[in-house]
Amino acid sequence: MATDVRTGILTKEEYLDRAVLMYNPVILALSNRQTHSFDFSNVKFKEIDVEKESIVAEILTKEATEKAHIKARGFEKSFNIFAKGAKFISSLNDANGIVNIQKMHNKVLREYSILYDKYALHGDGGNNGLLNSQDPYYVTNDNHEVPAGAGFAPIEDVNNLIVDLRMQVSNSTSSSDIIIYTYGSDLIKFMGKITQDNETSVRTILQRAFPEATFIDVPAVVTTEEDGNGFVVVSNDAVTLHVTSEPTIRNDGINDEDEYYYANYVLGSSQVTPDIEGAIIKQPVTFAG
Repeated sequence: MATDVRTGILTKEEYLDRAVLMYNPVILALSNRQTHSFDFSNVKFKEIDVEKESIVAEILTKEATEKAHIKARGFEKSFNIFAKGAKFISSLNDANGIVNIQKMHNKVLREYSILYDKYALHGDGGNNGLLNSQDPYYVTNDNHEVPAGAGFAPIEDVNNLIVDLRMQVSNSTSSSDIIIYTYGSDLIKFMGKITQDNETSVRTILQRAFPEATFIDVPAVVTTEEDGNGFVVVSNDAVTLHVTSEPTIRNDGINDEDEYYYANYVLGSSQVTPDIEGAIIKQPVTFAG
Protein backbone atom coordinates (compact mmCIF):
# COMPACT_ATOMS: atom_id res chain seq x y z
CA MET A 1 0.00 0.00 0.00
CA ALA A 2 1.32 3.41 -0.89
CA THR A 3 2.34 5.66 2.00
CA ASP A 4 -0.11 8.49 2.59
CA VAL A 5 2.28 11.31 1.79
CA ARG A 6 1.60 13.80 -0.98
CA THR A 7 3.22 11.71 -3.68
CA GLY A 8 1.38 8.61 -2.49
CA ILE A 9 -2.20 9.82 -2.26
CA LEU A 10 -4.51 7.05 -3.46
CA THR A 11 -7.58 7.36 -5.63
CA LYS A 12 -10.99 7.68 -3.96
CA GLU A 13 -11.89 4.24 -5.30
CA GLU A 14 -8.81 2.76 -3.61
CA TYR A 15 -9.65 4.47 -0.31
CA LEU A 16 -13.20 3.09 -0.46
CA ASP A 17 -11.99 -0.41 -1.35
CA ARG A 18 -9.51 -0.42 1.54
CA ALA A 19 -11.82 1.18 4.08
CA VAL A 20 -12.40 -0.59 7.38
CA LEU A 21 -16.19 -0.51 7.69
CA MET A 22 -16.77 -0.14 11.42
CA TYR A 23 -20.54 0.15 11.00
CA ASN A 24 -22.80 -1.52 8.44
CA PRO A 25 -26.28 0.04 8.11
CA VAL A 26 -28.95 -2.46 9.16
CA ILE A 27 -31.43 -0.84 6.77
CA LEU A 28 -29.45 -2.30 3.86
CA ALA A 29 -30.72 -5.77 4.80
CA LEU A 30 -33.78 -4.76 2.76
CA SER A 31 -33.11 -6.34 -0.60
CA ASN A 32 -35.66 -4.59 -2.84
CA ARG A 33 -34.18 -1.16 -3.63
CA GLN A 34 -35.04 1.52 -6.12
CA THR A 35 -32.35 4.11 -6.82
CA HIS A 36 -33.32 7.67 -7.78
CA SER A 37 -30.90 10.00 -9.55
CA PHE A 38 -29.75 13.30 -8.07
CA ASP A 39 -27.91 16.13 -9.81
CA PHE A 40 -24.78 16.94 -7.79
CA SER A 41 -23.43 19.48 -10.27
CA ASN A 42 -24.59 22.60 -8.39
CA VAL A 43 -24.15 21.51 -4.79
CA LYS A 44 -21.98 23.38 -2.29
CA PHE A 45 -20.00 21.55 0.37
CA LYS A 46 -19.31 22.99 3.82
CA GLU A 47 -15.62 22.58 4.72
CA ILE A 48 -14.88 20.54 7.88
CA ASP A 49 -11.49 19.74 9.41
CA VAL A 50 -11.95 16.11 10.38
CA GLU A 51 -9.34 16.38 13.17
CA LYS A 52 -10.90 19.42 14.83
CA GLU A 53 -14.63 19.44 14.09
CA SER A 54 -17.61 17.12 14.42
CA ILE A 55 -18.56 14.97 11.46
CA VAL A 56 -21.89 16.21 10.12
CA ALA A 57 -23.98 15.93 6.98
CA GLU A 58 -25.77 19.08 5.85
CA ILE A 59 -28.34 19.63 3.12
CA LEU A 60 -26.23 20.44 0.08
CA THR A 61 -28.81 22.68 -1.58
CA LYS A 62 -32.46 23.10 -0.71
CA GLU A 63 -33.21 24.08 -4.29
CA ALA A 64 -32.11 20.63 -5.44
CA THR A 65 -34.84 18.77 -3.56
CA GLU A 66 -37.08 16.84 -5.94
CA LYS A 67 -40.09 14.55 -5.61
CA ALA A 68 -40.50 11.08 -7.05
CA HIS A 69 -44.04 9.74 -7.32
CA ILE A 70 -44.54 6.16 -6.20
CA LYS A 71 -47.31 4.02 -7.61
CA ALA A 72 -49.42 2.25 -4.98
CA ARG A 73 -52.81 0.62 -5.00
CA GLY A 74 -55.31 3.39 -4.36
CA PHE A 75 -52.78 5.76 -2.81
CA GLU A 76 -50.53 8.53 -4.07
CA LYS A 77 -47.13 8.28 -2.43
CA SER A 78 -44.02 10.37 -2.92
CA PHE A 79 -40.33 10.29 -2.09
CA ASN A 80 -38.36 13.48 -1.39
CA ILE A 81 -35.06 13.30 -3.25
CA PHE A 82 -32.20 15.26 -1.74
CA ALA A 83 -28.63 14.81 -0.56
CA LYS A 84 -26.51 15.74 2.42
CA GLY A 85 -22.78 15.96 2.73
CA ALA A 86 -19.68 17.92 3.59
CA LYS A 87 -16.13 18.61 2.44
CA PHE A 88 -13.70 16.93 4.84
CA ILE A 89 -10.12 18.12 4.87
CA SER A 90 -6.88 16.84 6.37
CA SER A 91 -3.65 18.80 6.51
CA LEU A 92 -0.70 17.44 4.55
CA ASN A 93 1.76 19.08 6.93
CA ASP A 94 3.05 16.60 9.48
CA ALA A 95 6.24 16.56 11.50
CA ASN A 96 7.00 13.01 10.31
CA GLY A 97 5.95 13.65 6.73
CA ILE A 98 3.11 11.11 6.99
CA VAL A 99 -0.61 11.77 6.85
CA ASN A 100 -3.01 8.88 7.38
CA ILE A 101 -5.71 9.69 4.85
CA GLN A 102 -7.17 6.19 5.10
CA LYS A 103 -7.85 6.73 8.82
CA MET A 104 -9.79 9.87 7.96
CA HIS A 105 -11.93 7.97 5.45
CA ASN A 106 -12.59 5.15 7.93
CA LYS A 107 -13.78 7.69 10.49
CA VAL A 108 -16.04 9.60 8.11
CA LEU A 109 -17.50 6.43 6.59
CA ARG A 110 -18.41 5.13 10.05
CA GLU A 111 -20.19 8.33 11.05
CA TYR A 112 -21.95 8.68 7.70
CA SER A 113 -23.10 5.05 7.81
CA ILE A 114 -24.58 5.67 11.26
CA LEU A 115 -26.32 8.82 10.02
CA TYR A 116 -27.63 6.92 7.01
CA ASP A 117 -29.25 4.35 9.31
CA LYS A 118 -30.68 7.01 11.62
CA TYR A 119 -32.33 8.81 8.71
CA ALA A 120 -33.68 5.59 7.17
CA LEU A 121 -35.00 4.29 10.49
CA HIS A 122 -36.69 7.45 11.70
CA GLY A 123 -37.50 9.24 8.46
CA ASP A 124 -35.86 12.46 7.32
CA GLY A 125 -36.94 15.42 5.23
CA GLY A 126 -40.56 14.32 5.06
CA ASN A 127 -39.75 10.72 4.11
CA ASN A 128 -41.02 7.66 5.95
CA GLY A 129 -38.68 5.45 7.94
CA LEU A 130 -38.69 1.91 9.29
CA LEU A 131 -39.53 2.88 12.88
CA ASN A 132 -41.59 6.00 12.14
CA SER A 133 -43.96 6.11 9.20
CA GLN A 134 -47.17 7.77 8.03
CA ASP A 135 -47.54 5.35 5.12
CA PRO A 136 -51.13 4.03 4.92
CA TYR A 137 -49.82 0.48 4.41
CA TYR A 138 -47.66 0.63 7.55
CA VAL A 139 -49.35 -1.22 10.42
CA THR A 140 -48.67 -0.38 14.07
CA ASN A 141 -50.08 -2.84 16.60
CA ASP A 142 -51.16 -1.91 20.10
CA ASN A 143 -48.41 -2.05 22.69
CA HIS A 144 -47.74 -5.48 24.17
CA GLU A 145 -46.74 -5.64 27.84
CA VAL A 146 -44.53 -8.55 28.84
CA PRO A 147 -45.42 -9.79 32.34
CA ALA A 148 -42.90 -9.51 35.15
CA GLY A 149 -41.22 -12.59 36.52
CA ALA A 150 -37.94 -14.46 36.55
CA GLY A 151 -39.33 -17.79 35.34
CA PHE A 152 -40.47 -19.05 31.97
CA ALA A 153 -43.69 -17.00 31.89
CA PRO A 154 -42.17 -13.88 30.23
CA ILE A 155 -40.41 -16.04 27.65
CA GLU A 156 -43.58 -17.95 26.86
CA ASP A 157 -45.46 -14.66 26.55
CA VAL A 158 -43.03 -13.22 23.98
CA ASN A 159 -42.96 -16.56 22.15
CA ASN A 160 -46.75 -16.39 21.85
CA LEU A 161 -46.42 -12.81 20.59
CA ILE A 162 -44.08 -13.96 17.82
CA VAL A 163 -46.52 -16.76 16.91
CA ASP A 164 -49.29 -14.14 16.66
CA LEU A 165 -47.09 -11.93 14.47
CA ARG A 166 -46.38 -14.87 12.20
CA MET A 167 -50.12 -15.40 11.80
CA GLN A 168 -50.59 -11.67 11.13
CA VAL A 169 -48.02 -11.85 8.34
CA SER A 170 -49.72 -14.92 6.90
CA ASN A 171 -53.03 -13.07 6.78
CA SER A 172 -51.56 -9.89 5.23
CA THR A 173 -48.73 -10.75 2.82
CA SER A 174 -48.19 -14.53 3.16
CA SER A 175 -44.50 -13.77 2.64
CA SER A 176 -41.82 -16.33 3.50
CA ASP A 177 -39.01 -13.77 3.18
CA ILE A 178 -39.20 -12.09 6.58
CA ILE A 179 -36.87 -9.78 8.48
CA ILE A 180 -37.67 -9.00 12.11
CA TYR A 181 -35.86 -5.92 13.35
CA THR A 182 -35.52 -5.94 17.13
CA TYR A 183 -35.03 -2.51 18.70
CA GLY A 184 -34.58 -1.25 22.26
CA SER A 185 -31.92 -2.28 24.76
CA ASP A 186 -34.39 -3.97 27.16
CA LEU A 187 -35.82 -6.25 24.47
CA ILE A 188 -32.44 -7.07 22.93
CA LYS A 189 -31.08 -7.90 26.38
CA PHE A 190 -34.14 -10.08 27.06
CA MET A 191 -33.58 -12.02 23.82
CA GLY A 192 -30.03 -12.77 24.89
CA LYS A 193 -31.11 -14.46 28.12
CA ILE A 194 -30.42 -18.13 28.66
CA THR A 195 -33.32 -20.32 29.79
CA GLN A 196 -33.26 -22.26 33.05
CA ASP A 197 -31.85 -25.36 31.38
CA ASN A 198 -28.80 -23.23 30.43
CA GLU A 199 -28.92 -24.65 26.92
CA THR A 200 -31.23 -22.36 24.96
CA SER A 201 -31.41 -18.60 24.49
CA VAL A 202 -34.66 -16.71 24.19
CA ARG A 203 -33.57 -15.70 20.69
CA THR A 204 -33.31 -19.36 19.65
CA ILE A 205 -36.82 -20.07 20.97
CA LEU A 206 -38.24 -17.13 19.02
CA GLN A 207 -36.43 -18.20 15.85
CA ARG A 208 -38.06 -21.61 16.18
CA ALA A 209 -41.45 -19.92 16.54
CA PHE A 210 -40.93 -18.00 13.28
CA PRO A 211 -38.48 -20.11 11.22
CA GLU A 212 -38.96 -18.05 8.03
CA ALA A 213 -37.66 -14.93 9.77
CA THR A 214 -34.18 -13.47 10.10
CA PHE A 215 -33.81 -11.50 13.34
CA ILE A 216 -31.66 -8.35 13.17
CA ASP A 217 -30.81 -6.24 16.22
CA VAL A 218 -30.91 -2.49 15.68
CA PRO A 219 -27.81 -1.05 17.42
CA ALA A 220 -28.39 1.45 20.22
CA VAL A 221 -26.14 3.95 18.44
CA VAL A 222 -28.89 4.59 15.85
CA THR A 223 -31.93 4.57 18.16
CA THR A 224 -33.27 7.04 20.72
CA GLU A 225 -34.89 6.65 24.11
CA GLU A 226 -38.19 7.71 22.55
CA ASP A 227 -38.10 4.65 20.27
CA GLY A 228 -38.72 2.34 23.21
CA ASN A 229 -38.63 -1.40 22.55
CA GLY A 230 -40.28 -3.63 20.00
CA PHE A 231 -40.23 -5.66 16.82
CA VAL A 232 -40.66 -4.47 13.24
CA VAL A 233 -41.73 -7.35 11.03
CA VAL A 234 -40.88 -6.77 7.38
CA SER A 235 -42.12 -8.81 4.43
CA ASN A 236 -38.91 -8.25 2.52
CA ASP A 237 -40.36 -9.06 -0.90
CA ALA A 238 -43.19 -6.53 -0.41
CA VAL A 239 -41.16 -3.55 0.79
CA THR A 240 -39.12 -1.10 -1.29
CA LEU A 241 -36.18 0.89 0.01
CA HIS A 242 -36.05 4.07 -2.08
CA VAL A 243 -32.52 5.49 -2.11
CA THR A 244 -30.61 8.38 -3.61
CA SER A 245 -27.05 7.52 -2.61
CA GLU A 246 -25.37 5.41 0.05
CA PRO A 247 -22.51 7.14 1.91
CA THR A 248 -19.62 7.63 -0.50
CA ILE A 249 -16.90 9.97 -1.74
CA ARG A 250 -18.23 12.19 -4.53
CA ASN A 251 -14.80 13.54 -5.43
CA ASP A 252 -11.49 14.33 -3.77
CA GLY A 253 -8.19 16.06 -4.41
CA ILE A 254 -5.33 18.19 -3.06
CA ASN A 255 -5.35 21.91 -2.37
CA ASP A 256 -1.73 22.79 -3.14
CA GLU A 257 -2.00 26.39 -1.94
CA ASP A 258 -3.28 25.54 1.55
CA GLU A 259 -1.62 22.12 1.62
CA TYR A 260 -4.51 19.86 2.51
CA TYR A 261 -6.25 16.81 1.13
CA TYR A 262 -10.03 17.03 0.74
CA ALA A 263 -12.87 14.61 0.09
CA ASN A 264 -16.45 15.61 -0.67
CA TYR A 265 -18.69 13.06 1.04
CA VAL A 266 -22.37 12.60 0.24
CA LEU A 267 -25.27 10.53 1.50
CA GLY A 268 -28.66 10.64 -0.14
CA SER A 269 -32.20 10.59 1.17
CA SER A 270 -34.00 7.31 1.68
CA GLN A 271 -37.49 6.02 2.33
CA VAL A 272 -38.89 2.67 3.44
CA THR A 273 -42.15 1.97 1.60
CA PRO A 274 -44.47 -1.00 2.17
CA ASP A 275 -45.89 -1.97 -1.21
CA ILE A 276 -48.99 -3.65 0.23
CA GLU A 277 -50.84 -3.26 3.51
CA GLY A 278 -49.17 -5.09 6.36
CA ALA A 279 -45.82 -5.46 4.61
CA ILE A 280 -44.37 -3.66 7.63
CA ILE A 281 -45.81 -4.41 11.07
CA LYS A 282 -44.52 -2.53 14.08
CA GLN A 283 -45.07 -4.23 17.42
CA PRO A 284 -44.16 -2.00 20.40
CA VAL A 285 -43.20 -3.90 23.57
CA THR A 286 -42.92 -2.81 27.20
CA PHE A 287 -41.88 -4.81 30.24
CA ALA A 288 -44.04 -4.83 33.37
CA GLY A 289 -42.26 -3.61 36.48
